[in-house]
Amino acid sequence: MQNMVQRADGMLPPAMPGYNPDVEGLAFDPAKALELIGQSRYGSVAGLPPIVLTSSGRGEQSPINEAIVAMWKQNLGR
Repeated sequence: MQNMVQRADGMLPPAMPGYNPDVEGLAFDPAKALELIGQSRYGSVAGLPPIVLTSSGRGEQSPINEAIVAMWKQNLGR
């Protein structure tokens, strides 16, 4: 984002209601993510239900959304 927005290390970004600076985010670890998905009721990435990405905007594809989808596919294979 080229320092244009404040980084959010957890589920909620700073200044959003419910944000808690004491809650630490998880480290980037695709192998651990796959392991945890495997331990879940879904059993594997293939068993996950459809994932819906909701973002602000007018419905057009943005480079940010495209990057999120590409990272998901690259790191988790789906």
